[in-house]
Amino acid sequence: MAHKGIDKMIEYREILKEDIPKIAKLYISLALYIKNETHDPYFEFNNLSEQDLVVSLKKDMEDERKRILVAIEKDSIVGFIAGGIIDCFLPFSNVAKVGYISAAYVSEENRNHGIMKVLEKMIANDFKEKNISYLELNVISNNFVGKKTWEKLGYNTFRDQMRKRLF
Repeated sequence: MAHKGIDKMIEYREILKEDIPKIAKLYISLALYIKNETHDPYFEFNNLSEQDLVVSLKKDMEDERKRILVAIEKDSIVGFIAGGIIDCFLPFSNVAKVGYISAAYVSEENRNHGIMKVLEKMIANDFKEKNISYLELNVISNNFVGKKTWEKLGYNTFRDQMRKRLF
């Protein structure tokens, strides 16, 4: 599917095996972005293994409950969204399964062109086709750009997750 952004022609599609190394690099960019944006201790790491990410992405591609969609401009992947169907966190809810966005990223130079809006709509439609009523995600509290993006796309906070550092 091709879609014209504000001033770019972007192609959108499901990930292919040959995309995996490029997506692994974008995952690293996402982790580094969140680390620098939030200064959150969870994102303190000594190394990010591209190889480990490649292995994980290959497994995700083989899992029918998971989806990874990409945005491409001139043969270069400029963004992605990854998600899957998971159990509802509330075991006694009438909502048994929810769609969950596990990661999403658009390269800095390609932001504000509607790319994430199209990717989110595509993954939401995939989940709707599977009779999934809700789409959820987590955003680090200090990731102000991420929070703003998701709020623009219609997401709102419905629960807060808290943590306590023990040492």
